[in-house]
Amino acid sequence: VEDPRVGPLELFSATRKVHLTDGSRQLRSVVAQRLTYRRQTDIVEVFGFLPGERETNASILVEDKDAGTSQEFSGSKITWFRTNDKIVAEKITGGGGR
Repeated sequence: VEDPRVGPLELFSATRKVHLTDGSRQLRSVVAQRLTYRRQTDIVEVFGFLPGERETNASILVEDKDAGTSQEFSGSKITWFRTNDKIVAEKITGGGGR
């Protein structure tokens, strides 16, 4: 069974046990407790915790299938600027790549 496919959105918000995958050859996999996307700014904000709860980390795994590389971003808040594909993690606790 394939996951549902969605066209262009103006706003997308998800909470609690969020797992989102975007792309095919340049794959982005997000694991978080809260995610918000606004088309107007083309920015995704990812949080590892919900308001009022203990801070934990979210993560974004970036995989380039053509190059055979991957890199993981982890932090309590991650901002993904989709226009230039820049990812900024706050309170970074890990990372790396292959």
